[in-house]
Amino acid sequence: MITGVDHIVLTETDVMGAAATYERLGFGVTVRSTAQRGATAYVCFDDFHLAISEPAGERRGRASGLPELVFRSNDLDHDVSWMI
Repeated sequence: MITGVDHIVLTETDVMGAAATYERLGFGVTVRSTAQRGATAYVCFDDFHLAISEPAGERRGRASGLPELVFRSNDLDHDVSWMI
């Protein structure tokens, strides 16, 4: 059974600007940077986190968006069979 949201990934062309917006809203933000993937900002909520990263791979150069929404499960096999 799906028990909640584990994490959400947003792509944003201005990761640092998005991170600053979440900080102004009062959220804790951690920014990590790698040469391969650029900057990623992590925004922590009570029971899940939001990752904000630059569009990469086939999404590179495209507009911002919501490419991933990942759920928690207490019975993954059942949930996957239900989704297929």
